[in-house]
Amino acid sequence: MAANQQNPSLSAVIEDLASKMAILIAELKKDHQAELQALRHELRELRAQMVDVETASRLNLAKTWDELTAVLLAHEAKSPPEGGSP
Repeated sequence: MAANQQNPSLSAVIEDLASKMAILIAELKKDHQAELQALRHELRELRAQMVDVETASRLNLAKTWDELTAVLLAHEAKSPPEGGSP
């Protein structure tokens, strides 16, 4: 009996391990949640940057189109009408 009192029972060891595992799992979930939130925040920032880049690209395209149109109109104004003298 003295040996039995010195060594914890198997069920006590299992309960202790289960308790420790539950604590570790809770800590991992907490760490995982913080990481997920950081990744979500980063994703939101990247989406905002993507929208900014897309908007800038559209504005540049519109500006380029306007410049091209202006050049073509200026060229048409300088050239003689079709069938006319050069």
